[in-house]
Amino acid sequence: MNRHYKRYITCILLLLSCALVGCNGLPSMESSASTPTPSPTLPPRRDPLLVLRMLNKTNGWAVTERSVVRTVNGGQSWHDVTPNTPGRIVLLRGAFRDELRGWLSVVLQNEQKVHVYRTVDGGQSWQDSVLSGLPLHGAMTPHFINLDEGWLECTGASDAGSMVVALFHTRDGGEHWEKLATTEDPASGLPRRGVKNGLTFKDATTGWATGSEPSGAPWLYKTTDQGKTWKRQSLPTLEGQQLAYRTTPPILIGDYGMMPVYVQGKLDGKPTEGTLLYKTYDGGETWQPDYPQEPGALVRESLENLYIVDAQHAWGSDPEGQTMYFTDNAGKSWKKISTNIGHFRALSFVDMQNGWAVDASSLYVTADGGSHWRKVTYSIR
Repeated sequence: MNRHYKRYITCILLLLSCALVGCNGLPSMESSASTPTPSPTLPPRRDPLLVLRMLNKTNGWAVTERSVVRTVNGGQSWHDVTPNTPGRIVLLRGAFRDELRGWLSVVLQNEQKVHVYRTVDGGQSWQDSVLSGLPLHGAMTPHFINLDEGWLECTGASDAGSMVVALFHTRDGGEHWEKLATTEDPASGLPRRGVKNGLTFKDATTGWATGSEPSGAPWLYKTTDQGKTWKRQSLPTLEGQQLAYRTTPPILIGDYGMMPVYVQGKLDGKPTEGTLLYKTYDGGETWQPDYPQEPGALVRESLENLYIVDAQHAWGSDPEGQTMYFTDNAGKSWKKISTNIGHFRALSFVDMQNGWAVDASSLYVTADGGSHWRKVTYSIR
């Protein structure tokens, strides 16, 4: 498997960044009182930022390997608002709705359950809900369609080409979670087969789960009952091409939507890999690939670094080089922007001009749509 497949999608963002009563009838959630964040006592540090979610030119959130931080000055400085946890954090993913509300999916060392922390006061305090019901070792990023309703896909045992998952659902902003479906229950329609990488919902009933197949075929499942049951949705492939497909959660704006799909193999008889955008104009009932204007010229953005702003505009970065790409026609063509900086591994734009990006150790900001970038020497307290 190509090394680009090793990372789960985290950067396809829209102002959204898995479920009901447990299928086996077992309790699936425990809740504890809000956990205050301790006052910082250590000197400033510069942990690498892994995920960015800027809300406007001054306010934003970021996630490091084991902490969540906030900025109120455009990224010049960050305040550590990580909740107290009863153990060492080994996995942390975050979704942030506004300056006050956010959700974290957290896995602690030597545990087989997932903690979901929620805040409604900008990280000053957190409430912990514990998801269980079967051994869980990982979790995707929480997905919310509004302040109340959200889903979380948690992962269990996995091996080559397969993965156990459990889907959880909340109707009260993450205070309580119930298990909807698991791959261990045949009635759910979700198979063990396939490496899952996330889900998205366009409303309270209709959603998609995505991933990759060992055979290379597209892996796409759809639900119309909040996530209780799932059916495989066919996805047209490029005729006459020898490609392996990895689907990622789509983004829908009304009936229009885009689903980035990473393909690898032979295109027009030549080795290729890159991102192909599938489009829907009927709310996700059908999907069609939007083939690049130049035959064989797939843009090699990393899916983890593809940032979709709206129905027409998106940015992406080359997974190995010093090049960014920008589209203003929904992916029909891409403009190359040379950064001469390195590989950006996370992007966040608040409008067409103002954006932030991180590489392995630094933070950068642009005010001209990515043409020029300024390094920000930030600190975390």
